[in-house]
Amino acid sequence: MFESHIVGKKVITGMEGMRQLLTDHLIERDRQIAFEREMYRRDMEVSRQEVAYLQIENARLLNTACTPQRNMVPPHQDLDQNELRQYVDAQDIDMKDCAFAVDKTNEFPARERTLVEQIIHTKHFQDWIMSPFSAKLLVHWEGHLPKTIADISPLTLFCVSMTQILRANHRFVTGLWICGLHADPYESYAGGYYMIASLVDQLLRDHDFDLFSLVQSGDIDFDRIQPGQPGDIDELVKILELLVQQLPETITLFCLIDGVILFEREEADALPVLACLLRLAGDPNLRAAVKILFTRARSRKYCNDQWAEIAGDRRWSWEGMLPYFKANETFVPSATQKGFQEENQDVHGTDGPITVSHPSGSGKPRDYPLRQDMARFHEALGAKLIPENNAGSIIGYTEVAQSNYDGQRQFAAKGYPFGPNVTVWTESEVHRIEIVEQRASRVTGIRYSGGGSGRKVGEFRASAKVEIILSAGALFSPKLLMLSGIGPKEELGKHDIPVKVDLPVGKNLSDHPCVSTKWTINKKDASIGVGPMVTESCDWTAGPPMDWIAFHRAKHSTLEAASQHLTANEKKYYSSEGKVHWECFTMYGPFDTSERPIKVDPPAGESIVSVFNILVSPLSRGSVKLKSSDPTDQPVVNPALLTSPTDKEILYDAVSSTTTAMKNLEGLDAVEYTIDKALRDDFSDAAVAARVKQGGSTVFHYSGTCAMGIVVDAECRVKGVEGLRVVDASVFPMPLGAHYQATTYALAEQMADMIGGNY
Repeated sequence: MFESHIVGKKVITGMEGMRQLLTDHLIERDRQIAFEREMYRRDMEVSRQEVAYLQIENARLLNTACTPQRNMVPPHQDLDQNELRQYVDAQDIDMKDCAFAVDKTNEFPARERTLVEQIIHTKHFQDWIMSPFSAKLLVHWEGHLPKTIADISPLTLFCVSMTQILRANHRFVTGLWICGLHADPYESYAGGYYMIASLVDQLLRDHDFDLFSLVQSGDIDFDRIQPGQPGDIDELVKILELLVQQLPETITLFCLIDGVILFEREEADALPVLACLLRLAGDPNLRAAVKILFTRARSRKYCNDQWAEIAGDRRWSWEGMLPYFKANETFVPSATQKGFQEENQDVHGTDGPITVSHPSGSGKPRDYPLRQDMARFHEALGAKLIPENNAGSIIGYTEVAQSNYDGQRQFAAKGYPFGPNVTVWTESEVHRIEIVEQRASRVTGIRYSGGGSGRKVGEFRASAKVEIILSAGALFSPKLLMLSGIGPKEELGKHDIPVKVDLPVGKNLSDHPCVSTKWTINKKDASIGVGPMVTESCDWTAGPPMDWIAFHRAKHSTLEAASQHLTANEKKYYSSEGKVHWECFTMYGPFDTSERPIKVDPPAGESIVSVFNILVSPLSRGSVKLKSSDPTDQPVVNPALLTSPTDKEILYDAVSSTTTAMKNLEGLDAVEYTIDKALRDDFSDAAVAARVKQGGSTVFHYSGTCAMGIVVDAECRVKGVEGLRVVDASVFPMPLGAHYQATTYALAEQMADMIGGNY
């Protein structure tokens, strides 16, 4: 398949070049038709004897052939095209889509709209158009949009304009499908059924066909087509293929499928349709030329857009957060990423306090020996290499971006130095927040215990002149709120704490559970600690020893099963396009994030690979409660990991998949040494459970206990209380399919702007 990547800088406007290309195509097509007719005429000059022989053979065949059995009774023998269009029930969907896209034209920057027209000047596109034969073309768009508009892009506008030009010429028949307008399974006309139904409808609307032969053939089981609701796609595929077979040689069929990436996932139920289009574009027996154009634009939709929906505020969408992701970052791409970085300047920061880099470009040399082997491992899992996973769309594998440079971890205390107006009391502990109840509850100060630094031991009070900002994390922010009378009434009542505001504080706790497996491999000095720590090509002290990170969606069957137990909103958030469910990365050494007292020691002198499987979109929810009203007591934390059967199934599938891939990876002779020998080839639930018991842990990404939209509003103000905000990961309304450092810092950056703008 041809591929064209739009990455050029020069802007060329106008679509006249498109019209000229189409004219050139018709000239070449007519030449090819004339050539084929001449060859056909010559081939038909056979002797009368040969003709007579063929007639005899045909007579024998007619006398002995079986009568074809029909599978159905058609609606009626003289079915006309309008009736079939009504039966298929997808009339003029493309017309409505075109009108919508045209209406949104001005919401895209003019430069982005004109830049995409450069495609008509690329050799791949010109070859695709001008060739008199059938062909297919895949076009990628790597541009950047200021916002997500129903998952359409400048390529959508290009396809609409191209469709309008094509439909002005009777020699062209066109089928247009804009996937981004039909990707949500809860919308009308969604998924593969309506995709194929609309393509059939457009053919029937724009060209005359012999439907009598189609009905009489008996190939179509009309009873299996369910008009108005998802039906049998296979029958519609047959109809499309039979219609295309009838198109004469003077016609060129153009099928333009915009945003195909949205329909490549299994749950869209469109793979049979895409396969059909590819077959048609490669079928040498068709009389008409069939041209298939697929476009793929980067989607910025990810879980942060769901965050914005819950909060009711677009400032918490991906686009709303992007300036703050950039504000905290200085991005240093590796040598292999520099060209890409030039095309993605609006995604990364250049002067923020946290230096972010890749292992292959983080200052000191980190040329790990297993880099290519681990790339093969991720590809064995079905992951595709993507340029990066910090641009809003993260499904696939890429070189991991780390807040690590020249061997030093980059974090807030290092990157954000305290100003003269900041004082930190490291040996003081807040006991509770003081709240007065007048017309509305309002905070007035805090009670805290002091000690050290020359202060007396005891309880003290600090007054709040304007606001109190609570940033104690997802475990201790809810503890302080509940000690102050803000929380579930039943929980506060257990500890005789007067209720100031009844809110579900401490509920909705989420975390990212993790299971690691550990492997010996047959390569020498390929992991940390078994060879020299510093060599000319690799400094093992320069950062976490790893190269790649991958994010995956759960299996379609798993998502379908989960949907039976979820509300409509939960289904929408859990199964939405771009949502990832589990993560995988490998580290070169025997790494373990758990605190288990008994661990299996690695074989001495052997190179080790640790494989981490992390559930990043868990359905399980835990809680944070009070042990007592004593502020010095630790909170009671129940993470409730894997209490959802869906979570368990996804994580078990991940462990089974990565274990199989590592075991079968050629050239490493990988052996899973932390599991009993009898279980190494066993991937039953019981065997995977043994691996979970041995390698199960968490990565301590706690969040959700003061959820935005439930406990705090879109500006992190605690509901029902004046002058109190919570600013930490506890306000995340759902677990994010990402690591939390960058998002937490971006949260703080945005809140600094919001708070500063109020005073």
